[in-house]
Amino acid sequence: MGLSVAVANNPHWPYGGANPLALMRSLIDDNGGVLYDFQETSGAVAEAYNSALAVGRNSVINGDFATDTIWTKGTGWTIAAGVADCDGSQGASTLLNQTAPLSVGATYRVTFTLAGYSAGSVTVKVGGTSGTARASNNTYVQNIVAGSTNSFIQFSGSTLFVGTIDNVIVEQLDILASSAYPGAELYVTANAASDPNGNEADDTAGWGTIGTVALTSDASVKSIGDFSIKCVPSSNAAGIFFDLNTILTIGNRYNLSFATRHLGTGGINGAYLSDTSNGITTELVSLDNTDTVFQTVTLEFSHSATTRYLVARERSATNDGGVYLDNISITEANPLNAATTGATVAQPGPAGLLAYSFDGTNDYVDAYSAELNSILDPALWTQGIYGKVSGAGVWSDNTLRVLLNWQADANNYMRLSKNTSNELQWDYMAGGTLESVVLATTPTEWFAMWITINAAGNMTAYYNGVITGSAQAIAGTWVGNLASTTTTIGALNTTPASGWDGLLSLVPGYNVEDTGASILQAAQAGGVA
Repeated sequence: MGLSVAVANNPHWPYGGANPLALMRSLIDDNGGVLYDFQETSGAVAEAYNSALAVGRNSVINGDFATDTIWTKGTGWTIAAGVADCDGSQGASTLLNQTAPLSVGATYRVTFTLAGYSAGSVTVKVGGTSGTARASNNTYVQNIVAGSTNSFIQFSGSTLFVGTIDNVIVEQLDILASSAYPGAELYVTANAASDPNGNEADDTAGWGTIGTVALTSDASVKSIGDFSIKCVPSSNAAGIFFDLNTILTIGNRYNLSFATRHLGTGGINGAYLSDTSNGITTELVSLDNTDTVFQTVTLEFSHSATTRYLVARERSATNDGGVYLDNISITEANPLNAATTGATVAQPGPAGLLAYSFDGTNDYVDAYSAELNSILDPALWTQGIYGKVSGAGVWSDNTLRVLLNWQADANNYMRLSKNTSNELQWDYMAGGTLESVVLATTPTEWFAMWITINAAGNMTAYYNGVITGSAQAIAGTWVGNLASTTTTIGALNTTPASGWDGLLSLVPGYNVEDTGASILQAAQAGGVA
């Protein structure tokens, strides 16, 4: 896609130029990417917006087998001369595999070449889901939906397989445009505020029973609204369940929350997400409740090929009266949502927008997801962020403070930071070779940092819409996928270390090397240029 921005000036926007939020969305619509807008007025999850992408980047490392690294080799497999070879000596099925950032239920396009074939067969697997067994020389392309078994890309050679594998590519398909958190609400009960009829008399609809129970809506005991669900079992282990499979889509992520409490005081009740309707075999999350005060369970989960039920059940040897459920909510989760720890939302931001406040010690945003890893191309990318320090003393505190860190490992990262020498710093490390730009500046008002990456050319740093320093020729090659603990905003990692002390807002990233015109327009719209 080519860079294109078409956002008209808004005469009702008092800060000059286009609304910066609309401008960011326009950039991402035109080029593909992601925006963490930081515009929440409540809660603590960063909203993300992205343009739909047909194909993500290749998540396989060393797919050309240039070195004997990354891949784990089972009996019979060797890596040499730019191929992975299986010699038929395995005596049983044998695996060649590597871990990968897979999203359960997502579709991946797998491409590989089979050569030197003489016996047996080889089958590619993605997240435990098997493709077609191959038994002839060819280049194969197949779409596979990742299962929940594991996070591996695997080649399974049969007992007699002899052949070589080369040029492995695995790309996520159909990365759909994401709506803002929290997404569509699929099921709500025992919450009058969301009942379109203004009542909750039908709260028990859709619930099944385990054993013999009395199942009613109760208006006298509730945590919110007009009613709660009341389950009174006639015996131990009796209870109720709701079949979530009727409303969930395999592969999507969901947020589940509910409140629960006891009727009596003599035993233990449980309310939990389970893969069986009676909840006995596997409890995926559990709240054992001996309290007569409502407690709240909140969970984000992927819906895999296994079944899902919400279960409330008597769990103790003594039936003590049963359980209440209230304020149940199930919403779709944006796969690009970023979990916020500690940061304070709804603070004054640039150009009249909102921002997050970070305390410099404990606050950070964890932005990692398999989808972000697929969308973010470290070889061709533009990344921006707006920042502001909490006070002038931050510049002289002799502490590394990170605004944003997209990192695979110590040899591969993209980082925007305030270094220990009263400077802003733009870093791009690829294959252990660092390109860096520093700027001596100590602003106490909002500023904008932008970095553009073209692996075939340069890394370029922008401050408040204008190039700073000189373009840095990129000498290294990025290797690896983003790491789950170092894909962060407002800190170096999820520990957290090197926390930002101040405000952050509007974090766009898009799949193109921006030539600068729209970066300047963004700075002007944000009131920093």
